[in-house]
Amino acid sequence: EAFCRRALRVAELRHGPGHPDALTSASSLAGILHSQGKLAEAEVMYRRTFRDREVALGANHAKTLSSALKLGYLLTDRGCYEEAVTHCRRAYSGRAAAAAAAAATA
Repeated sequence: EAFCRRALRVAELRHGPGHPDALTSASSLAGILHSQGKLAEAEVMYRRTFRDREVALGANHAKTLSSALKLGYLLTDRGCYEEAVTHCRRAYSGRAAAAAAAAATA
């Protein structure tokens, strides 16, 4: 956890908080916090990562959709099922659309 917090600080100082490298560090920290059972803190990081990736990369980017899915899983663990379903559906429908688009151009 300490290493991820440091990596996040360095990435934010070097590139800014919305940079893809900083967002990758934030996502990693969220995952560690989630696995440690620090669900409230992990939720803050997952929400931030999802929101910032949506702005920086676009709503249908693979990393944005991954962030939506991870947030959905965390919300499930917190018992927030309706919101979890919303995020998971968004991630799965985005991935399905991307797969269909890739298949159409193949």
